[in-house]
Amino acid sequence: MTKEKFRSYDLKGGPAMRLAKEVQTLKEKPKRAFSLYLSLSEVLAKYNLVSERTEIIPLFIPQTYEIKEDNKHFVLCMADINLRLQSYGTLVMTSLKSMRNEYVSTILHTALRIAEDATNKKFSMKPEYEIIGDESCGWVDYAIKVSFLFCHPRTLLLCGAVPMGPHLLTYHKL
Repeated sequence: MTKEKFRSYDLKGGPAMRLAKEVQTLKEKPKRAFSLYLSLSEVLAKYNLVSERTEIIPLFIPQTYEIKEDNKHFVLCMADINLRLQSYGTLVMTSLKSMRNEYVSTILHTALRIAEDATNKKFSMKPEYEIIGDESCGWVDYAIKVSFLFCHPRTLLLCGAVPMGPHLLTYHKL
């Protein structure tokens, strides 16, 4: 879009000029995670993984923690999920994202409370949070703060581990 196009929407000269410049910049170099890197091989090389493919990224085997069926947080989680199932019906892959997020949110909150009890650490969670860091930046569905780390819930089990590969770089030092 041009300055003139923005001005046609009744934007004054200064804001129209700034928006036009930003649009031009985004056309030339779109913002994305790992925007400092040019290719997958450069990202892998940063973690001493020499390859052109993602198969070289080592598999992560998480530690497991057994949750007893009488755990107070687990009992509340199951009751909440059952309530939602009564309201929404069965959850399937074609369900709306907002509906799925309600289940995910319940499970994440429960997992955090159980993890707090097990580790004696305090956790907090912020929905729709923008992470800006040295390794990666962008919006995530949830950000979980653990002492000095932010963790994306898809890799919650990686908290405290060394991140490997472009898709697992989801925590940042504050």
